[in-house]
Amino acid sequence: MTEDWIPLAHWGTGEQGRLVEAIWAEPRLRKIAAALEDLGISVYLVGGVVRDLVLGRPCKDIDLVVGCSPARLFQVAREHKKRLPGSHVPLDKERGTLRLCFSELEEFDLVALQGASLREDLLRRDLRINALALDRQGRLFDPSGGLEDLRLGILRGLSEENFHQDPLRVLRCLRFAAQLKFRIDEESWNWACRASSGLRDVSGERIAVELEKFFATTEAPQLEYFRELAPARELFGVSVADDRLLFEAVAAGLLSGERSLELGLALWLGDRLGFTLSVDELVARLRVSNRVERFLVGWVRGLACLRETPVLTLRSIFVLSKHAGPAFEMLARAAQLEAFPVVLDTESRKNLLLEACREGRMNWAPLPWKGQDFMKLTGRKPGPWLGQLLDKVEVAWASGELTSLDSALEFL
Repeated sequence: MTEDWIPLAHWGTGEQGRLVEAIWAEPRLRKIAAALEDLGISVYLVGGVVRDLVLGRPCKDIDLVVGCSPARLFQVAREHKKRLPGSHVPLDKERGTLRLCFSELEEFDLVALQGASLREDLLRRDLRINALALDRQGRLFDPSGGLEDLRLGILRGLSEENFHQDPLRVLRCLRFAAQLKFRIDEESWNWACRASSGLRDVSGERIAVELEKFFATTEAPQLEYFRELAPARELFGVSVADDRLLFEAVAAGLLSGERSLELGLALWLGDRLGFTLSVDELVARLRVSNRVERFLVGWVRGLACLRETPVLTLRSIFVLSKHAGPAFEMLARAAQLEAFPVVLDTESRKNLLLEACREGRMNWAPLPWKGQDFMKLTGRKPGPWLGQLLDKVEVAWASGELTSLDSALEFL
C-alpha cells in the first residue's frame, strides 16, 4: 500500500505503455485534458479502464476524474466554453458530472473529485481493484493496494460503509467476481451480505444491468456466492426454493448469449415466476425492456403448456411454440437439462430441441392461404369461426397433415 505515484515502468509492460499512450492520444480526450490542464486542473483515468489496463483486458468505458470541486468544474464550463470542446451537458450538479458530447457515439463524462483529494475520492469506491488512477504520464496511483489484489485475483471492499452507501455495490461485487473469475475476500463478502438488505431501495434499472452482466459471465463458483446472498428476498420478496436449473444452464453455456438477463431470471426464479411472483411484478420492479417482458411471458406460458403435455407430438410442439413465442428455443434447450421441472420422456425432449432448432420434421413455412381463401371455399362471411379455423389449419399445416389447398378442403 502506498500513496506515491508508481511509474509506468514499475507496473506495466511495453504493450501496456502503448495502450496508455493510445488512450491519452485520442484527439477529443487530448483536447479535453490539455484545456483543463491549461486552467490548472488535472485529469485522471480512474476505475475500470485502469483496472483493465493492468489486467491486459480490452478497455471499453473511459472514466475521467478532474482534480477540482463540482463548483469549479461547472464554473470552468460556463466561463471557458470555447476552450473546453464539445457540447456541455450537466448530468449531476451536486456530484459534479459534466458530459462533453461530440456526437451520439462520442462523448466523455468529467466527474469532479468526491472529497478533498484524489486519494479520498478513490477510497470512497466499491473495491480496491477499482480504486486506481492513472495520469497522462502513465503513472499509477494506488492508495489501497488494488494492484496487489489484481495480482492475487481477489476482490476486497474498501469499507463496509461504502457498501451501505450504495447497496448496488453488492451486485457489482458479484458481477466482477463473475467477469474476472476472482474470489471474494471473506470479510468483504460479510460486508456485502450485511448491506444486501439495501437492495430493496435501489432502482430496478441499475439492478437489471448488474444482473445481466452477472448472468452472462458467471460460472459455478460465483453462483455459489449468488445462492448464499439469496437476493430474491430483497428484490422481489420471494425465496428461491430450487436453483439447480440455473446451475445446470450455466454449466451448459446457455446463459452466455444475448438473452442472458431474461433466461437468467427465468431459470433463477423457477417455479416462483408466474405463481408467487408474476411477470408484471418482476417487470415493474426491474423496469426491463419489452423484449425481456415478452420472453418472460412466453416462458411462463410455454412452461405451463409443457407441464400439461408429458408426451410431445408435432402438433403439441407447434402449439407450444405459439404459447412460448420468443422463449421457445431456450425453453427447448432448457428441457434437455435433468433439473427441468417438467416430466417429459427422452424422445419428446429430443424432438422438441430438433424442432426448436429447425432441424426436425416440422413445416415452419408460413401458411400459404389466407382467410379470404376459406371464405370463398365455404361461402361464409367473416366471424369468430374464421380465426378458430385458421388456428386449426395452421397447426395441421405445420405438422405436415396439410400440403395443398385440396388437402385443406378435405380437412374442412
